[in-house]
Amino acid sequence: IKKGSKDDEPWAELSVEEKEKKSQKRMMKQYPDLNKNDEAIMNLIDIINFSKKNNVELIVIKMPITKEYHDLISNIDLGLDSLLQLYNIKYYDFRDLYLQENTYFRDQDHLNGEGADSLALIFDKIINNNESYK
Repeated sequence: IKKGSKDDEPWAELSVEEKEKKSQKRMMKQYPDLNKNDEAIMNLIDIINFSKKNNVELIVIKMPITKEYHDLISNIDLGLDSLLQLYNIKYYDFRDLYLQENTYFRDQDHLNGEGADSLALIFDKIINNNESYK
């Protein structure tokens, strides 16, 4: 990131147009064909098998994302959720947790310190108090 560029402006301070442009660019990088990704599915199966072989409980976490990014990617189905259900893998979907909290984000899909601290409190409740999410 170049100092003094739009890239280091806090997400909450970007215009709607800038947020949408950055979200679109990120979506095209992460989901270039918008279809099931066989490589991602095979990688997840490898991770699941490795975890089971080594008696490690696998827990998948979908991190919070901004409203702008959520609006773009929420209907993309790579088949990973079905795979997690098929293998009975516990997962938490936090993608919509902070849709109204622009100040919690560094960019469209990364929390800043304040957002990370807030999410850490939720993780603590889930892990240490066996509280459920949602």
